[in-house]
Amino acid sequence: MSKQRKAVLDNLESHSTFRSAQEIHGSMENAGETAGLATVYRNLQVLEDSGLVDAIRGESGEMLYRSCTPGSHHHHLICTRCGRAEEVELDGLEQIMQDLAQSHGFELLDHTVELAGLCEQCRGLEEGEQ
Repeated sequence: MSKQRKAVLDNLESHSTFRSAQEIHGSMENAGETAGLATVYRNLQVLEDSGLVDAIRGESGEMLYRSCTPGSHHHHLICTRCGRAEEVELDGLEQIMQDLAQSHGFELLDHTVELAGLCEQCRGLEEGEQ
């Protein structure tokens, strides 16, 4: 693993939220790391391909990245207010996805499930605003 790739991964591991490549790049610059934005994008792609990073498309259409548990297929609960993400396993979902694909004549190759809502902390903030 190259020094720059390790720096990108270390930066991702120090945050629990999904963040854009620009946010990751800015955070790295603030920490004194020297890597261009294009290098950050390339390394994010390699890390995603290797299963060390999850990528989701945010509400604006921009790709967002977060460190994940390697080797496990999982889904996410994502707080729409603070961006906090939790990896979750949904028992039985894999079979449902296979059955759904098959019933429509598809061979399922991959799927992503992201559940959006408010985490406990942000719900508390909302209740306090009322």
